Amino acid sequence: MIKYELDKNVKQINMFDERWYRIKDIDLPSVTTYLEVYPKGYQFNKWLMETKDPYQVRDEAAQLGSAVHGLIEKTLKGETIEYYEEMDIKIWERYLYWCNFWKALFENPTKTLTTTKIKQSEIIEIVTKEDFTEYITYDLEEKTAGTVDKLIRINYADGNTKYAIIDWKTGKNLYESAKLQVAAYAKMTEKQYKVPIDFAIIVQLNESLNKGGYRVAISTIEDINNDYLDFLNVKQIWLREHKNEKPKYRTYPTTINLDYIKNNEIIKEV
Repeated sequence: MIKYELDKNVKQINMFDERWYRIKDIDLPSVTTYLEVYPKGYQFNKWLMETKDPYQVRDEAAQLGSAVHGLIEKTLKGETIEYYEEMDIKIWERYLYWCNFWKALFENPTKTLTTTKIKQSEIIEIVTKEDFTEYITYDLEEKTAGTVDKLIRINYADGNTKYAIIDWKTGKNLYESAKLQVAAYAKMTEKQYKVPIDFAIIVQLNESLNKGGYRVAISTIEDINNDYLDFLNVKQIWLREHKNEKPKYRTYPTTINLDYIKNNEIIKEV
């Protein structure tokens, strides 16, 4: 996700470091930036050695994921999505897998949110709000921030109500770091928005999973608490390895002519 702002007063575009968030004039590393130091495991290392250009593959996968997230966000905010010829068909496929999940979530929420680990009581309603779609959450004390894909309210037949955050994943593999990521999002959401998070849901979207193209993994409150402690430990490792790291910001002019090119620095880095 490219983060920038247009400052019309000084006629410039401010480009922000995608790995950081600037909140209340404070630079905060993102949750996923801290998790860069979390070990991916044997399968990832094996893939790294066997893939011809792993970093290009990684970057392409990240771009695909961002594109799918964009389509989902627009849909949840009420827009109509249309496929166009230049779109990578893989992006459209994963978006359709998400559509399968979203349809199932409202048609049969109890079954959709029941896993081998979680046995749900009868769910009678799923409530969503546009404001809690792709929303930013942060913790100034812990010096981190992130963007949560979705927050939902779950109403049960017995009168209970629970809240859950959801994170979309488009990769073929689901790494343990994803659990730490949603745990951090859950804790920050609770602290910032005063909403008690009962579940953290990861929805994996990939053709290799099953006919529907999606799989649901759910973290309980106990999982969230344990995974958040692990996240804090990983964060300390990152801080130890990146003691003096700061975000890189760039500014672009919005108006250019030959005199400007001659007399000014075109791209400024801060």
